[in-house]
Amino acid sequence: QGDWSSDVCSSDLYIAASKSHRNVRVWIDGVPTLRKELESEIAESDFPLRLGNWYFRDRPFSGYLMEVSVSKARLLDEEVARRNRTVRAALQ
Repeated sequence: QGDWSSDVCSSDLYIAASKSHRNVRVWIDGVPTLRKELESEIAESDFPLRLGNWYFRDRPFSGYLMEVSVSKARLLDEEVARRNRTVRAALQ
């Protein structure tokens, strides 16, 4: 699967991401969109997890985050599709 870019950005996207060792996957609206192997592991850091802006606060997010979930569980295609359907139904 190819690279993910800002071309897919629009309102009310359901985005899910999963990382297992060096393998990263991204789904947009329940559809697998990116599968990539990183050159190296993501290093541990003392920086906090930030959503909406990064640590130095010079890259603000323009929009809103309706819900955020962080888990140690590995995401599977079926689970992401089910969650996307649940979110879409709630927005109707």
